[in-house]
Amino acid sequence: MAEEKFHYYLDLNDRYVYFYEPVNVEYFAMNNWSFLQSGSIGIDRKDIEKVFTGRTVLSSIYQDQRTKQNVMSLLTPVYVAGQLKGIVLLDINKNNLRNIFYTHDRPLLWRFLNVTLTDTDSGRDIIINQSEDNLFQYVSYVHDLPGGMRCTGNSGHYHLFFF
Repeated sequence: MAEEKFHYYLDLNDRYVYFYEPVNVEYFAMNNWSFLQSGSIGIDRKDIEKVFTGRTVLSSIYQDQRTKQNVMSLLTPVYVAGQLKGIVLLDINKNNLRNIFYTHDRPLLWRFLNVTLTDTDSGRDIIINQSEDNLFQYVSYVHDLPGGMRCTGNSGHYHLFFF
């Protein structure tokens, strides 16, 4: 299954956003990209500091202004001659996460599985999958991930014990 990924590059030195063509953020005509001026992309200041050390950082879950859906972004710094030049951003949405969590070896299981990724700081979440039948919750899994994320999974049907 082909998946759509939205990625772009922020040039911090020249203050441009590169999609297919460069766009000057100071005269940006698209209001839904106002996070470039206001800083509302949902990146914690501590995480911005990590970007400057060369590590890829996962943003908080935030509402994408373009799609109005909850997403998160992977931010990877780009260095030229040891100096931070920009950041490559890759937005991760519900469909991207569904491809990661989908149980390919047990497709029937997916029908009865609830999977949610929650930002513990903001309380926002991305519901990756919801059970078709939520009769019973026999299996429950909660795991805290780095960066204030929590992955929750549970079954909504008793057949889970028989796979």
